[in-house]
Formats: sequence, structure tokens, C-alpha cells
Amino acid sequence: MKSEVITVGSEIMSGHTLDTNFRFIARKLSSIGAEVVWHTSVGDDHETVADVLRVALRRAEIVVMTGGLGPTPDDVTRKVVSTVLGRNLLLNDSVLEAIRERYRMRGTQMPGINERQALFPKGAEVIENKVGAAPGFLIKEGEKLLFALPGVPLEAEVMLEQHVLPRLTQSGTPRGREQVVLRTVGLPESIMAERIASMREQLEGVSISYLPHDYGVDLCLTFKKGEPTQLALNERVARQRLLPILGKHFYGEGDKTLEEVVGELLVSKRRKLAVAESVTGGMVSQLITSVPGASRYFMLGVTAYSDETKCKVLGVSDELIREKGAVSEQVAIEMARGVRKKGAADIGVSSTGIAGPGGGRAEKPVGLVYIAVATQRKASAEELRLVGNRALITRRASAAALEMVRRSLL
Repeated sequence: MKSEVITVGSEIMSGHTLDTNFRFIARKLSSIGAEVVWHTSVGDDHETVADVLRVALRRAEIVVMTGGLGPTPDDVTRKVVSTVLGRNLLLNDSVLEAIRERYRMRGTQMPGINERQALFPKGAEVIENKVGAAPGFLIKEGEKLLFALPGVPLEAEVMLEQHVLPRLTQSGTPRGREQVVLRTVGLPESIMAERIASMREQLEGVSISYLPHDYGVDLCLTFKKGEPTQLALNERVARQRLLPILGKHFYGEGDKTLEEVVGELLVSKRRKLAVAESVTGGMVSQLITSVPGASRYFMLGVTAYSDETKCKVLGVSDELIREKGAVSEQVAIEMARGVRKKGAADIGVSSTGIAGPGGGRAEKPVGLVYIAVATQRKASAEELRLVGNRALITRRASAAALEMVRRSLL
């Protein structure tokens, strides 16, 4: 079943807002076999959005729109759908009361302009928004399904997971193809491709896509539609061939994140973690604590950006910093040891480096990073030479720290 995603918003077209909705929606639709064939982004102009929607309804069986459901005049989605489908907008009294109640709970009165959010094209099925004010809706137009969701990413994601995907699977949406995403870290795309090329002919009924990102490379396997038994066989063979090639670089599947995997390992091994950060500026701790239940294994996070803090809080020798420099293997190890001891943890991980754009020199250039892991028995550090701007170096160094913790737990 072919799908199209339409993201509405002038803020997207002007470059002020990153369109994260499409990536999330496309991956989720693909995971249930609803192949995303088209994606269109469009500004908040009634006629332009109407033209885009007409085209989408002609060629796609499933259309998912995000954005344009707010209360302001530039939120045009509901009016566009009404115009294109020839369905009058009707006021839903129960939705209106729910919006009013939301404002009453905040101790304020609903502005009159918000009444627009209770207007829906005739025959539309309301999709509840449990995390925001703007409800979505579903319209069945012949054999086609049109979903309209808010543009706020969190709201769109929750509504897609709780309403859109269950509706599509319950309605018997034919599965066009199966997808499996294998996630890796620390293995360059070109090396991965060379290794896989040597045995590509052994994989039948599957296409392979390489999806590089800041933290690593995802390997997307798309299996051609067929009998369930044949699909299962093709998937099993692909795993048997590919996982040994990916080796220790493979850490999970689907949407599983590196920080989630690290958390699961820490719980299963009954280990506690403490983090000392310099170059990553607290990002490692933020990633770890973004996982629900992190309090079971995360003991302490210290952002020791200055040399003075490294010495006073983490116990790094001032003499060692003068001799080797704050950006060194030896200092990274002492930071990891110090935070492990201070946090009464089983594992300490640290980061020190030069994120740039300034501060580098010939012997210690921008992008030089040391990551260290310390346990009760041993401590070791890895030297990295990262490329990119300050933000990218910080993200890659954070991923490297998580990966080093993961490997220490294997």
C-alpha cells in the first residue's frame, strides 16, 4: 500500500524548523509495510496546500498530514481538507468542551480563537491529542485514508503510535514489504559496504540501504513482498550472513538507541555508572538520563570543564595536567577513576578533548578526544580524531563514550 506524507508549515520551508516529523512517520509506516513513496513539504498557503493534497489523494492510498491544526489564521489544514473533499466544517461540541476544560485546569479562560480547533470536516473521525491542545482527525475517502496530525513533533509521534498505526494494522492494510534496521556504531560506511559486497549475491529478496548519522551507520534491509514463510526465511538468512560482518559494532535493531542498550546492559549486569565530562559538556549524562528508569544505574554526572574542577572534584593531579595537558590519555583515565570513586559506581567513564573551532594546535588539533573507562580492576582510554563542527564533535564524542561503556559490559 503506497503512502504519502505531507508536512505543512512555512517555518519548515524557510529553514527555521527542522522537519523531524517525516523521518519518524516514514520509519513507522515502513515498519508495518505501508511503503512511503512520496513526501511533500509545503508552506501555510491555502491554495498551495490544496494542490499538494489533491495530487496526494490521486496517487497514494494513505496520506498523513502534519501541521496546520492550530488556532491561528495561518493554520489552514482543516479548511484545505474541507475544500478539497467538499465536506463542510462542523463544530464538535465534545471536543470544544475538552479544550475549554484544559484551559480551566490551567486556571485560565479559553481564548475564542481556539474554537477553531473543534472544527472538523463532515464525517471525520476525531483523533484525541493527549499531550497537546490540537486534536487530529481521520477521513476515509473511498478506499483512501487521510490522517491529519498536529505539527508539534511530540504530539504527532504519540498520536501516530496510539491511533494511526493501530488503525492501519486493524483495518487489514496489506503489507507491501518488510523492513529490518540493524544499528551499528564505530564502523565507517565505506568499510561496511566493502565487507557486505563480498557476500551480496548470497542475499536473495532483499535490498540494502546504508543510513549514516552522527552516531554511526544504520543498515536498512528491505525484503520484497512474498509469502510469510519466504519472508521469514530471507530475513533469517540475511541476519546469519550480516551479523558476523557487523560484529561488535552491532548494538541493536529498529529504533533502539545506544543509550537504551547501555541502560539495559547496566541493569542486567547490576552495574552502576558515573560520568565525568569535559569536551562533551554534560551530553553523555543527558543521553543516559533520557532513558526512563536510569536512576537504577546512573549514580553521578560531573561536568568538569575547567582544570581546577578536574583537580578539586575528580582528584586529577595538577602536576599531571601540567605535564601531559588536560587533553591527554592520562588525564582522561584519572577523570574516569575519580568519578567512579566519587559516585561509588562500578564503572566510570570520562571525556576530554578539543571541540573547536579554536584551541587546537599541531600536536593537539581540533577534534582530538580521549574517552576513558575505569572499573575496580582496570582503566583504559581511546584516542579519537573526530571531524566536524563543535556540535558534531560533541555528539560523536558522546556516542563514543556510550559505546566504550557498552563494550566494557559485553
